[in-house]
Amino acid sequence: MPTAGGVEVLYHRPNGKVSTQVYNTDPVDMSVFLKAAEYSQAALKPAPLLECRIPFQHEIAHWEFSGWDIIIPGTSKGLYREAKPDTIEGWTEKIHDISGYDKNVLKKALEIYQTRA
Repeated sequence: MPTAGGVEVLYHRPNGKVSTQVYNTDPVDMSVFLKAAEYSQAALKPAPLLECRIPFQHEIAHWEFSGWDIIIPGTSKGLYREAKPDTIEGWTEKIHDISGYDKNVLKKALEIYQTRA
């Protein structure tokens, strides 16, 4: 829905909550865009993070791959930790199974993060 200076996007969550974000749709000067892109690319964190919502024991839970650890925080029964794979291939398979992301993209990203550790 348009607002003054942008578009408001409503995010409807499985638990019934709704959150909003307003995005400015005005064109940005190319020099500003390139500076922001360079900053974003250089700001890659040293540890990977991927979050998904998954079905978990009769509820929708938050699944998180963070800093080479897998957790399911904030369930109605508390925090769960999953076993860690031993290899990049194992991490790739596990994350692919949860997220559905392309295995080649995942493997390459994990290899890059592994060199930064």
